[in-house]
Amino acid sequence: LNRVLLDDCLDTNIKGFCATSRHGGLGTRLPPWDDAFEGKDPGSSISSSSSSSRGTGNDGARRLLASTSRSSGSSSSSRGDIVESEGWRNQWYFTDNSMLDLIFHSRLLQHRCRISDPGSADFLFIPAYLGWSIWSLVEHGLFAKRDDPVIELERYLLEENPDFKGLVNRGDHVLVLGRPIWDFKRDQDKPEGWGSDLWWRPAFKNVTLVTVEAPVEWYEREVFSIPYPTCFHPVGSAQLQGWIRHVREQPRPYLYSFVGGKRAHATREGSLRGVLLDDCEKDAKRCIILECTGADAEAATAAAVEIGRQAQKRKEEGERNSREGKEEEEESEPELSLRGCIDPRRVAGVMLQSEFCLQPVGDSLTRRSFFDSIIAGCIPVVFVAGTFDRQYPWYFAPEPEARRNVSVMVDSDDVIGGKVRIGEVLGGISEERKREMREELYRHIPRLLLRDHTREAEVGEGVFGDMVDRTIDGLIERKKMRRAGVAGSYFP
Repeated sequence: LNRVLLDDCLDTNIKGFCATSRHGGLGTRLPPWDDAFEGKDPGSSISSSSSSSRGTGNDGARRLLASTSRSSGSSSSSRGDIVESEGWRNQWYFTDNSMLDLIFHSRLLQHRCRISDPGSADFLFIPAYLGWSIWSLVEHGLFAKRDDPVIELERYLLEENPDFKGLVNRGDHVLVLGRPIWDFKRDQDKPEGWGSDLWWRPAFKNVTLVTVEAPVEWYEREVFSIPYPTCFHPVGSAQLQGWIRHVREQPRPYLYSFVGGKRAHATREGSLRGVLLDDCEKDAKRCIILECTGADAEAATAAAVEIGRQAQKRKEEGERNSREGKEEEEESEPELSLRGCIDPRRVAGVMLQSEFCLQPVGDSLTRRSFFDSIIAGCIPVVFVAGTFDRQYPWYFAPEPEARRNVSVMVDSDDVIGGKVRIGEVLGGISEERKREMREELYRHIPRLLLRDHTREAEVGEGVFGDMVDRTIDGLIERKKMRRAGVAGSYFP
């Protein structure tokens, strides 16, 4: 599967994969940033909701509506100091939050420290896209076959890869998993349950697992969490600093915001998300909502599938031109129309307008929106232990006080039980404290981003250490600690 994912997205039979696997896993490139996303163009992106069940007219919370306007942004072919700071407008992608395995593979193939001798390597990367492999089976109704990709990988490593058999006991092999660990750690007592059984297979016992969500419990094995990929990918330092300057300059007229939707399996009144949505609607002067809907997701899927059809058409045309001796036309970036919270630029626009961003749990403890909020300078608010306090050791200091400097914790039971109102809790935080926390967010932005490794940096652009660099540093340092007999994780 790895070969076809890198060589031909059409061979995977995964819905919309041609849209998300482009540019080394960064996805389809989006049109330039439009200031309307930040509410700076009245009537095009921000509107009062009149459909709230709690009130009518201006009583409803402010909601972001889909905007059809687009600005041309800064030309990528322009030159000068202004473009160096504004080039970030062109660096937004439709990045799937499960693409880290493919992104890491693409990055490591280009890495300056890559060597050909496995015995001399600090670590050995296993380029297996298990999350996508398993999901493709589940998506096509082959739930009973979800262990097959793991079994096939295990067979290959043990029977056809002598380097693995000879070196696996060193503990230097690394497997990046683009989905939460629960997709690979099925309960042994429930063979019909969710996920594959990779966690329990002997071949992977000494393999370090790097995943977007690690277990909060301690296990006698190497497993580390890594941030979800966001959708902003600057080429170099000038674009990065231009974005950070833009984030710093935002007036942030709203105290807090909520980007998300109701869950079908829970009542609006009884779920945390429902209570937060209700509170936000009642607190319209201080809260802004970008509510996610199934229709938005379905429209995005349809658009992504259409890109696959376009890719098929280009492939057929290319084969025909090759047979006829015609020169192949240069491929242009496909058009991907997104709306609502599926558009990462609209999500960032809402977060830029608010001081705090509510981060209730989703399908699992962690969510990409947590990192979206940080890169937008919006202080994340979490509600369940394990969402942040026990994750991501290579990117945030481990001490509780340090974690409290970049997030706010409010107990979900207190919110659901009506003991606290989220607006009152956040409204009680001083301006000085909010400024201090935002400064910490700005400091963390570079380490949570992925550089655009598919484009050449301009002369003088500069390079910054991103999430992949920090992960590699963490893996190497952890190896040194392990060999020295030091327990625990590496906290830079």
